[in-house]
Amino acid sequence: MILPFILLALAQAPDAAAATASTPAPPHPIWTALPSARDLERFYPARARRRGITGSATIRCSVDENGGLVDCRVMSEEPLGWRLGEAALGLSRKFRLAPRTTDGESVAGGTVTIPLYFGKDGDPRR
Repeated sequence: MILPFILLALAQAPDAAAATASTPAPPHPIWTALPSARDLERFYPARARRRGITGSATIRCSVDENGGLVDCRVMSEEPLGWRLGEAALGLSRKFRLAPRTTDGESVAGGTVTIPLYFGKDGDPRR
């Protein structure tokens, strides 16, 4: 059985290890909603699922003042032609961030990059 899996990575400033004393570490956003397994199954392209196609799509989105993702675009998808990028765009509505980071900064106007892996048997790299 083919099941989609998701891994998240945020597009941020340099990490804390690379920060200097004059450059603060980037704030940490708080995910308040992520797609469920049911959501992932619903958006997985039926043709790809029937054929056992595994692959990935990466989307980049802006964050609005309420923590919702807007203006999402497909940055990459592989393999091409299986609508994994379209599936990732559909799933973008299921993500939400808290309006403020752990440091109290607004997330409005921020950008997130979300790689989505549609994998086999629990391992997105197979």
